[in-house]
Amino acid sequence: VSVALDCATAEAHVSWNASMGALYYIAYAWSSTFNFMSCESSGPLTHCTLRDLICGDNYTVQVIAVGDECSSLPSQAENFRTVPCAPEVTATHLDCYTDSVLLQWSPTDGSISYTANARTPEGLVSTCSSNSTNCELRELACGQTYNVTLVSYDGRCHSMPGTALAVASVPCPPENVESNVLCSSNSAHVQWNPGAGAESYEVHAINTGGQMTGCDSTNTSCVMPNL
Repeated sequence: VSVALDCATAEAHVSWNASMGALYYIAYAWSSTFNFMSCESSGPLTHCTLRDLICGDNYTVQVIAVGDECSSLPSQAENFRTVPCAPEVTATHLDCYTDSVLLQWSPTDGSISYTANARTPEGLVSTCSSNSTNCELRELACGQTYNVTLVSYDGRCHSMPGTALAVASVPCPPENVESNVLCSSNSAHVQWNPGAGAESYEVHAINTGGQMTGCDSTNTSCVMPNL
């Protein structure tokens, strides 16, 4: 009996040598967490596929041959480990000064490395890898929302991607700033083109004597008073 694990489908293909007098075969498998399953060959074919296996678990499999009236004793036991479980991001931290995001996750059994993939709807991509439980997505484009997925690797197979998480990058700076003095009120009207990803704006002004003024806005203009 031998087992070939399909990393892409997370299925186990069980095969064995033919047994004299067998009409068909049944492979029985059980995990260390007491999950039981089986697959049956199509007639005298000497293989079948175990599906819906629990990720990151150790299984034992044995095969019996079924004849006209009796079944054989179980074959020798064969052990295998399923594909690692998909890790899930548990925390994110956006560094506004470096345009990077720190990701954290919980470890999955048997995994030796992890890779995070971040992608925008426009096709911008950022990745990071780690042998621990965190990594940093660097040089993210401003004003974007990245869908982040995480996969683990056990030295043989990659896991399925974890649940996608939406992560926003830093907003883009506003452009084409213009100001006009309002002589009658000793104030200034400031306007600008919006920056992608921005929810609000702050305007700061300082004169040669060090005095400061400004205004806030959720639009693309505001008035600075008390100049």
